[in-house]
Amino acid sequence: MGEEQLSHLPTLHNHPYLRSGRGVQKLKRRVQKSYFTRPETPTAVMCPLRVLLSCPLRVLLLWALLCPCTGKIQEIFTRPGSDLLLPIRRHLTLNTEDRWRCDWIIWHYLESPGDWKRIAYHRNCDLSDLRYFPNTRISENGSLIISNVTPENDGIYRVYIKNSTGRRIQRDDYIVHVEGKAQEIFTRPGSDLLIPIRIHLTLNHTDTERCDWFIWYYEKFPGVWGTIAQHWNCDPFDRRYFPNTRISENGSLIISNVTPENDGIYNVYIYNSTGPLIQRDDYFIHVEVPLSDIAVTSSCLPDGSAEAECSVKGSDPRYSWSLDGRSVSSHRRVTLPPPVSGTLHCDVTNQINNLSRSINISCPIPVSDPVLDVRCLQNDSAEISCWVENGTDPSIYLTVSGGLEVYNVTSSERTVRVTVPPVSPPDSWNIRCSAKNNISERSTNQTQDACPDDASAPDKWDSPKKRVEP
Repeated sequence: MGEEQLSHLPTLHNHPYLRSGRGVQKLKRRVQKSYFTRPETPTAVMCPLRVLLSCPLRVLLLWALLCPCTGKIQEIFTRPGSDLLLPIRRHLTLNTEDRWRCDWIIWHYLESPGDWKRIAYHRNCDLSDLRYFPNTRISENGSLIISNVTPENDGIYRVYIKNSTGRRIQRDDYIVHVEGKAQEIFTRPGSDLLIPIRIHLTLNHTDTERCDWFIWYYEKFPGVWGTIAQHWNCDPFDRRYFPNTRISENGSLIISNVTPENDGIYNVYIYNSTGPLIQRDDYFIHVEVPLSDIAVTSSCLPDGSAEAECSVKGSDPRYSWSLDGRSVSSHRRVTLPPPVSGTLHCDVTNQINNLSRSINISCPIPVSDPVLDVRCLQNDSAEISCWVENGTDPSIYLTVSGGLEVYNVTSSERTVRVTVPPVSPPDSWNIRCSAKNNISERSTNQTQDACPDDASAPDKWDSPKKRVEP
């Protein structure tokens, strides 16, 4: 499936803020930070009906979720020109000969806070498509299809599902983010930042009834927004969500002495003096902290592989690993298959600077199973050998015992041998060979008959682990 075919799918990687991986990390950090340190999640009490129109859009959705028959909110990121499907997430009765048994579907679009526009209405198997957007249609199962997405399709969609008697059985909400509606701004801690209002507003008029309105929001965590400032009828109200923010004379947001806490998503809704929404702008603010304190650690595993980790402080680090100049990974942690030996290099970069660190790494290879070999000599004596094919710095231990005789041979070489004299009467030998190194140990045991008086009859010595020579 090609890139253009994938672009319509409702996945996070399609959005520029999340496609690089930096956005995913920031999204996770905001979720963790908000859930554990910011308990002021809006509730129905915090956003009563009489002030509902002044609440941010996504707070409206969260407030609505507290009501019965509420479904889930799903965020979908897409690009202009793609095709998008907003699904109906249950099986409905729509194509029956008895139209009175058909389920109902009602799709809405949030044009401005509190103002929902009906897109399509499906009742008694009679579809009424209002065509609020010229590029939308309803599929056979009731899902909403947006063809050739444009920035105007950005926003919040809601679908109500009712059974044939008119009782509501489900509601789902979708937040559609269309690339091109947002502007990315990169800055550093300690700097001053201006987030502009990109149209001319009427704000300082003596007739307050002719003043334009605007509201600035900050996304505390996905789907929940906090009000930074609002300006109604030329009466500004600054909630000081951040202590270092203020509003300029033309409505732009000024952040003084930027801190990492200012990192995140901001948007502004602009209304004319009569109330209709005339523009909405979104900004992704990336507060980039330089990289520092890089450290590379590694450990060898029992199977001869290695694990390594590159640790660094700073914003949105991107990693690149190489072993003796050969690229091996682009993640913070890396696993190297055996054999592992050479110079391991970690390179980390972000929007401001880059750091690198190298270490020498070498991991021992586990020993393989020892291999035994028994050969009968001309005088009915026997030569017994043991060796390992793989393993770093192995030690070999060979023990041959029979009757009252015991032979022990130890060596740090890869092969050991012992010569056993003729036995009369013929007896059997118990043979044990062990191999070990710093990370593993393997052994092989075998019971072997003594060499025959007639060394010309070697057939009974033939086995998969023996080499027989006359």
